[in-house]
Amino acid sequence: MADVNINKNPEEVKVTTTQEEQREENTPDVKELLQQIADLKSEINKNKRARDKALSEVGEYKKQLRAKMSADEQAEIERQEEEARQKEYVASLEKFKKEAEATARYALQGMSQEMAKQAAEAEIAGDMDLLADIQRQHAQKMVKDAQAEWLKNRPEINAGGGTGPKVTQEQFDKMNMIERTQLLEDAPDVYRALLLSSK
Repeated sequence: MADVNINKNPEEVKVTTTQEEQREENTPDVKELLQQIADLKSEINKNKRARDKALSEVGEYKKQLRAKMSADEQAEIERQEEEARQKEYVASLEKFKKEAEATARYALQGMSQEMAKQAAEAEIAGDMDLLADIQRQHAQKMVKDAQAEWLKNRPEINAGGGTGPKVTQEQFDKMNMIERTQLLEDAPDVYRALLLSSK
């Protein structure tokens, strides 16, 4: 209740009493406080559920993003693998081209196809010792082939006693300067005899 002070002015007593009455009216009772607490708890639970739902949605979005990133990463890995395969294919084509060009170059030097291929492979591999050995073998083979060809096509040897090539006066008269020079080198005595006869 209102605390009345006798020493105070009656208007002041009225005002003080009114303020205290108003405070008592504004002061909630226990039931109202319990109801307010229950309402607040309900609101907190509602907010907590909303927050949990939002966090769950964020988690789902993160999972989707991770899945998408994984797919993007997988696509990037596949792209890199394809690029590596293409580079390997191009490198093999370039090697084949270099080998074919080198093989043709060595074949033009007179090497057999097999030897030219070996020389080209040694050149591309950078094995200069093997390449030098193959070229040495080729040079030796060429010398042997040239000697065999020369022996096969050389003129017959007159070892003494022969009169030299048999050339008639008529053949001598029809010879050009080159043929006569060759006869002079091969058989100088025959050349002089035929030259003197033609005068």
